Amino acid sequence: MATDLLRDPSTDGFPADYLIARVNGRRSALVSDWQVFLVQRPPMETNEEEVWRSLLEELDWLYRQMNPKLRKTFVVVFLLFELKTVVLCLRCKLLPDSLAIERILAHSLLAEDLQRVLRHSADTRSAIAAITERFSAYAATFSGLESAYADKGMQGLEHGLLRGYLEAAPKRTRHPVIKQFLGLFIDLRNLMNLYKQLRWDIADGPQFISGGCISSSQFLQVLADKDLAGLDTLVRRVTDIQSLDAASSEGAVETVLLKYMTRMLHKRGREAEVVGPILDYVWRSYIQARNLALLHHRKDIDVEVLSRELIA
Repeated sequence: MATDLLRDPSTDGFPADYLIARVNGRRSALVSDWQVFLVQRPPMETNEEEVWRSLLEELDWLYRQMNPKLRKTFVVVFLLFELKTVVLCLRCKLLPDSLAIERILAHSLLAEDLQRVLRHSADTRSAIAAITERFSAYAATFSGLESAYADKGMQGLEHGLLRGYLEAAPKRTRHPVIKQFLGLFIDLRNLMNLYKQLRWDIADGPQFISGGCISSSQFLQVLADKDLAGLDTLVRRVTDIQSLDAASSEGAVETVLLKYMTRMLHKRGREAEVVGPILDYVWRSYIQARNLALLHHRKDIDVEVLSRELIA
């Protein structure tokens, strides 16, 4: 189907109980004490590409282990993370670096035709044109990707991909835990967007994404009023955080919000029998990749700041 953006694993997978046992075992191998890495080298992964490849390899393993019903439930989650794969490959086409693209796609879940586009398109613009056509068949919200790239380069394209996806994805799942995950993800992205526009007085920042618990009109009203107290009110509506420090760095605010999301998904992992633990594991694997990427740049970041921005 034209709307299938992930590849067919051609396996039947395993029963859910067996998979949960495997996931619990692999979850115990994730890093639990990040403070020790502040004075040590990160394990194995040494740059952003290798960190992301490691995450994709784990998601590839998980995807292949799932039975078809569970795989269908998680399609919207896997595709969310594959957006970064698309962006990384397009950045490599700008260099150009075909070997890096091959390494990144080695464990990608993207459909074979999308992988061919990323591998073999003559240049970045032709790749983006083909990707726009393919993703627009999935949802009309992706139709502006070429314009986003023309206006603001790769950053505009990345924002357009994420926005297009998050506006479409909640309508493509009926599972309450996955819906809650996507809604919370949208709210936290919007809160970060609002914080940055208020903090740095950005007149032409990214648009707010619909589909979360808080309507776009409420974000726009706080922004129009330049109301930091209004931002805190919205934060309290979504999270158990009492206040965002307006003087904090962008990274510190993002970390606070991501820590909240991590706690919430861990809680759902204890409550929902199958989907909850797997979603918690996927998110924890992503957070590990994020932390490793931060550690890669630790020479450029004060140790105390880095310590606060690592998510346990």
